[in-house]
Amino acid sequence: LEKEHEEEMESQRKYIRRAYRKNREAFLYFLDELHDQGKLHSMSLWVDLFSIISNDDRFSRMLGQPGSTPLDLYKFYVEDLKARFHDEKKIVKEILKDRGFSIETDVTFEKFAEIISTDKRATTLDAGNIKLTYNSLIEKAEAKEKERLKEEARRQKRLEQNFKQLFKKLETLSEDTKWDEVKDQLETDPDYQAVQPESERQRLFSEYMTTITQACLHTQNKRRKDKKKKKKQTVQQTNQT
Repeated sequence: LEKEHEEEMESQRKYIRRAYRKNREAFLYFLDELHDQGKLHSMSLWVDLFSIISNDDRFSRMLGQPGSTPLDLYKFYVEDLKARFHDEKKIVKEILKDRGFSIETDVTFEKFAEIISTDKRATTLDAGNIKLTYNSLIEKAEAKEKERLKEEARRQKRLEQNFKQLFKKLETLSEDTKWDEVKDQLETDPDYQAVQPESERQRLFSEYMTTITQACLHTQNKRRKDKKKKKKQTVQQTNQT
């Protein structure tokens, strides 16, 4: 009788363990369904999906049983999706390359997703990883554009500096010199032609002339101050004698 009792107890334990396992498998299948529907992906948060998950019987049957909780299984599921990111990013880049589509800073996610969805390989990709790949490629495009703008600014600055250097070669340049008076003397120079359009040349000329005027005023003020200082020192020396 004792042996029969032990066998019966063991049979019950196996039955319970099997029931627990089936509950876990059913819950994982439920997560697969949510993933296939696009509701669950690598960027999903438990708190955002809890209202959907908690209303399903497959969640309820998991409550109270030992081992992994629904939250544990959810976290493991999402981590597995995240682990696929680098491989899926390669697939996305291959699709873009095959479609001849390059990512620029103004490409929207909607347009990006539209291009990706035209390829049958996209059916195996996680929606969250597609979004993360988009974010990564946009970030790279923005960094590239930022560097391009910096290089363009450096190039423009060099052109402006070279252009202003031309004025230093003019012996007749004074505070009253007008643009039309110097234009004919410079227009064959490559540094002159490198600056476009004509309005930009005039702006740089005006800027240069303003600098000269300010420099002249500074020099004149300094001379007046030095003259006053010298005169004051002379008076003091005279009084002391």
